[in-house]
Amino acid sequence: VLKQRNILTQLGRRCFTQTPPLMSFVYSVARKPLAGKMNKEGEDAHFCTSQILAVADGVGGWMESGIDSSKYSQKLCKNIQEISEGLLKKGPVDPHELLIQAAQKNTEIGSSTCCILTLNEEKKSLLGANLGDSGFLVYRKYGGSLKLIEKSREQCHSFNFPFQIGTGGDDPKLADKYSLSAELNDIIVLGTDGLWDNLFDIEIRKSLQTYLNDAGEIKELDKLSGLLLQQTEQASQNINHKSPFSKRAREHFFAYNGGKPDDITIVV
Repeated sequence: VLKQRNILTQLGRRCFTQTPPLMSFVYSVARKPLAGKMNKEGEDAHFCTSQILAVADGVGGWMESGIDSSKYSQKLCKNIQEISEGLLKKGPVDPHELLIQAAQKNTEIGSSTCCILTLNEEKKSLLGANLGDSGFLVYRKYGGSLKLIEKSREQCHSFNFPFQIGTGGDDPKLADKYSLSAELNDIIVLGTDGLWDNLFDIEIRKSLQTYLNDAGEIKELDKLSGLLLQQTEQASQNINHKSPFSKRAREHFFAYNGGKPDDITIVV
């Protein structure tokens, strides 16, 4: 959710609000690792501040070679944190460049998908970079309902084979770039494929609408992110659920029913 930040400066008994007003992310993170992974915390990682939102999903296939891919995704997010601290001192952060630098600095064995969102306060714009099958949605209130403003595109070589950065992986420069105008109270949902494989956009929007007040604000972000996590986990364990993953599987002539159990990380 995008919010306005009023910076108050005290001069004696008089206060004034600095102009122009700034924008920032107000966020809540909900996550649950899937039991049975090499790392009990799962292979997902994330990094979030008032100016940067990022998620990464270590590719589980490395487990077959005895490699814990959570180390790669965690190091990737650590690099995003460290590099962004320097970039923020120079001005708005380009998420595409941030992703490239964070990947180049990662020496861990493994690979990961990654999605990063940043704010350009001067231009009041939301910038994004996405590589693989993590992703994001942006909603804006029009009248009494929410309208989908932007949706990231899934990058896959073939079914269930996402683009990934890391050992033997794809060039991080291949990450898709996004740029759109940002408005106060825009609602952003960022997540790893544990979310997108199990809930359709319309199901997510229905949950967002439940927590939307008349002013277009969501006041209980923690409850909302928790609800989405609960719904995603339930869908992932339901063998009868008509999930986005099962839909894509059938489109590629695979017989698959139900949700897809996985690590889940959701940022609202």
